[in-house]
Amino acid sequence: MTLLGEFVKRRLEPTNIVMFYLLAVVIAAIRWGQGPAVVTSVLSVLAFDFFLNPAVSYVECSSSRVSFYLCSFFSQLVLL
Repeated sequence: MTLLGEFVKRRLEPTNIVMFYLLAVVIAAIRWGQGPAVVTSVLSVLAFDFFLNPAVSYVECSSSRVSFYLCSFFSQLVLL
């Protein structure tokens, strides 16, 4: 997902790129269950924040945007 995000980050907004990560979480939940989906969710948030945020190579979890992404990933886990 991160490699795909690198190719499209100049054309799409970050809120649209994060949907690729959400798709990975949904696929992991459907295919392997809740445990791997939780791991995928956490790794997706960290990878998105580290590689695709404007401050590349820096993880900042204090922003409200990252908190929103994390909450949306975990709410998907609960719903599935």
